[in-house]
Amino acid sequence: MPNPPPFSLFIPNARPKSDEDHATNLQALADWDRRIAATGRTRIFGQRLSASVATLTINNIPQTFNHLHLLVNGASTNAGGTGPLLLQARFNNDSTANYFYQHVGTIGGAAPNTGSAGSVTSTAIGSVADTGGRVGVSQCTIIDYANKFFSKEGNYQFTTYDTAASWAYSGGFYWANSSPITSITLFPSAGNLKLHTLVTLYGEY
Repeated sequence: MPNPPPFSLFIPNARPKSDEDHATNLQALADWDRRIAATGRTRIFGQRLSASVATLTINNIPQTFNHLHLLVNGASTNAGGTGPLLLQARFNNDSTANYFYQHVGTIGGAAPNTGSAGSVTSTAIGSVADTGGRVGVSQCTIIDYANKFFSKEGNYQFTTYDTAASWAYSGGFYWANSSPITSITLFPSAGNLKLHTLVTLYGEY
């Protein structure tokens, strides 16, 4: 059985018609909660923006998990382009040229293409759309983030849509720093993170 999403989509009947319906609702909720707990994921941070911001920082990340899972559904205020923008990140406020990343994907089913950068001051971890009612959906996994001996690596996937076609990409990044990750700062490659962008961070044992 595949793992469920890290949040419950089950909404019981608000007005059960009988005691049997009520018991069924309670059992379904209990079963779903057990399935979620079995994934070993715990929500560390969750915020839906109530205003546009230049950056969003997740501070004081607990060091008790093995891995981090970041989910972002959002857009940029940038109005100058017609395509997606990179969602970028810095760890522990490190703005030195310690980041490397590469991704490959397709636009509208066309031949695959790539994007990459090395020795830069932030890494790509996904994408946000520019203005126009479009959004970018990104997920990023950071492996062994609290390790004190190894540099940090992770992978990411994103999907979004421009004025003509859908984009789907997968990639990976490398942060040349052995410090445990205690904070993550997010920002788009142009503009600000737009109102209603949703950011959620989970820890996994």
